[in-house]
Amino acid sequence: MLPLKKVVWIVAFGSIAAGCTDDNADETGLNSNEDLTAENENTEANNNDRDGDDTEELTANHILERSHDTYRDITDVYYHTVSKVRETEENGDTEETTEIKYWEFVTEDGHHMRRIERTENDGPTEYTITIEEGRYMLTYTAGDDTAYVRDRDEDAAYGLGGSLSNVSDREDASIAGTGEVNGYEAYHISFTGTSDLSDYWIDQDTYYIVRQEQLDHSPYTETDTIDYDLEPDYNPELFDVDYILPDGVELSR
Repeated sequence: MLPLKKVVWIVAFGSIAAGCTDDNADETGLNSNEDLTAENENTEANNNDRDGDDTEELTANHILERSHDTYRDITDVYYHTVSKVRETEENGDTEETTEIKYWEFVTEDGHHMRRIERTENDGPTEYTITIEEGRYMLTYTAGDDTAYVRDRDEDAAYGLGGSLSNVSDREDASIAGTGEVNGYEAYHISFTGTSDLSDYWIDQDTYYIVRQEQLDHSPYTETDTIDYDLEPDYNPELFDVDYILPDGVELSR
């Protein structure tokens, strides 16, 4: 937030018309020069206090707390992430890649609707989708002849925010820098006290995490948020079996 600027109009009264005494000035309610000076000093002090509040130095902990609040307040969300896990072994490095597209909505009727599209290592996409007003969960792997329906029993998962409650108050959190990540201007948050924690890149506008990585030791992990929307438009076709499944796929309950 930009500091609030105030314009203070100071009217200095010099002399009063000839014949007016100090007593007359007091009777008319006009302030003396000393009163005006004191009032102006108080006004400037108050303005300085407000400016100081607005320009308070932003710390890594403030950023982590605001990011935690962002995830806590999420109701509707869309995100697209790509994660890489690389392990160093005797026979060489191995790398696993997972791409996820995720939608979550709370409808006007209070139903929680979710759609997850998961692809590992360029394999077939796996679909996990709530259907029938959120009461059931449909699972389907692209190319299969059968899709399965079961009772819903999963919790929501809002991207990379799950671990923030464990790190937001750490004293070794620091702002390592700022820069553009995946098209978003972000704060880079790191931790100096341990190599076990991930670094975070947090969108400066929304405090949503756009990158998380741990590259200090194997397994090396990196997750990038390619795209996200905290106010996505609800599309009922995302949760309609007739639009989800190709022709000829059997539905097993």
